[in-house]
Formats: sequence, C-alpha cells, structure tokens
Amino acid sequence: MKWQNSPGTAGLWSVLLAVVVLAAIGPQGGVAGQVFRDDFEAYAPGSFPAGSWHDVFERVGNPSVPPPTATIIETIDAHGAPTRALQTARAFRSASGAFSLIDPANTHQMSIDVRIDGFAAPNQGWPIGVGYIQDVGFSDVNENPQNLVYAWTDRRWHLFVSQGVDRPAIDVLINSPPIVVGRWYTISIGVDTQNGFVSATVSDAASGSVLGSLSGSVPSWDPARGAYDAITMFDGESPGATTAGQATVDNVRYLPEPSSAALLILLMATAARWSWVASR
Repeated sequence: MKWQNSPGTAGLWSVLLAVVVLAAIGPQGGVAGQVFRDDFEAYAPGSFPAGSWHDVFERVGNPSVPPPTATIIETIDAHGAPTRALQTARAFRSASGAFSLIDPANTHQMSIDVRIDGFAAPNQGWPIGVGYIQDVGFSDVNENPQNLVYAWTDRRWHLFVSQGVDRPAIDVLINSPPIVVGRWYTISIGVDTQNGFVSATVSDAASGSVLGSLSGSVPSWDPARGAYDAITMFDGESPGATTAGQATVDNVRYLPEPSSAALLILLMATAARWSWVASR
C-alpha cells in the first residue's frame, strides 16, 4: 500500500478526535493506563517536571548531557498569552527531553503543542521528536521501537516508525508547509498497535487549521514491537553540529483505548476518516 498524505483539512477527524475527546476527560497528571494531560503550569520555572515525568537521561547509553535535560520555562503560548512549558536543553551529543510511562494498549491517541526554538547548525540532527516508544526490554531511547513525528533538517515534519534497530524503519514526509521557528504547532498521532495503522496530523496551534496529515499501515508490522509503554519528546544532534537545536512543548494530551463514553465519537471519526484513506 501507499501512505495517504493529505494537506489541509484531510486530517480534520483526527484533530477532532484528539481535541474533543482528550480535552473533555481526565484530570491533569499522568498515571499509567489512564488519560494523561499536562499543561506544565503546576511546576516551578527552572525545574524538571515532577510526578510521572522522567528525564530521557535515564534511557540514554553513555549520556553526555547532564540532567535535567529539559526544564520548565515561562513563555508565550500560541495565542500570545503567558504560559509555562517544557523546553529541551540546548546541548550537544546525547538526547535531551522527557518521557512518561503508559500501559500498552490496542490503540493510542495523543496531541501535543510543539514550538521549534532553533535548528542545529549546520543542518545536522533534529530539535524534537514527539510520540511513543517501547521502553521495557530496551536500554536506549534512540534504539527503542518508536513512533514519532519529528522536525528534520529540511525544516519539515516527518513520521518515523521503527520496530527496533534490527528491523527496517519507515520515514515519511508529512505534506505540510516548512516549519517556522517560533511558531506553535499541534502534533496529533494515533496508532493501532495490533494492526500497525498509524495516523499523524500537523495543525496550526493558534487557529486549529490542519496543515498536513498522513495515514497508512506499517509493512511487516510486529505487534510485539509496538507495545508502546511511554509517551516521549526528545531531540538528537549529530556530532558534526556546532550549534545545538532546541524546542518547547506544551499541552500534552494522551488517550489510551477509549472509554465507553468516548467510543461513539471514535466510531464517528473513524467512519469519516475511512472515506479518505480508502485509496491506500
């Protein structure tokens, strides 16, 4: 099959599912197996967020960036209002960022606001990747099975799905406009872990307008390598970079397998979405 890459409003139902369902349920804070949402307002500036968040320093082999590799900052949100958010360290070599444990599930859906504060110079590495990893049984976040939307050196958003360093990976460009440094985007990622179906949407965080989306099935999918047990955001610079990249995230929303209250919305969204992915 081919990946269905759709600009504009083609990803509208994915966004509606992420926004309507995730915003409507669940208390703030992350607990494995439950709805997770965090706007980072409860944490002190300069600190690493407490509670369920972990520093990716814990999951990097031979780390060169000391913890905390991400800290709370006071900044401006997509609507020009003051907010607190989580910013990666502007540092070289090993990954900077955070992750929070979740329970493996048949389906996952998450959305997160992301702002690129700077790309590495020269163009080497990525300033942020957000999505899911399979942490249990793997020692390094860079080698874990992962399902991420990331910003690459071409200033575009890509979907990257790896079932581990010993398996082929896919890397698909999301057909959206070039990334603007300092602009807030909302990234939404859904995955069916039993069948390997993935959808990703990039939206303007201020207006909610969909900028690009794609969906498709991962070839030779192995559910055992899609047992995602953490949501994450982290970066990676190549050794040749002379200036590190940096990014800020906010408004994390995560939904595991839907509750009965959300099931009707999910079914409606899925029925509508199949009308535009059926050509794959």
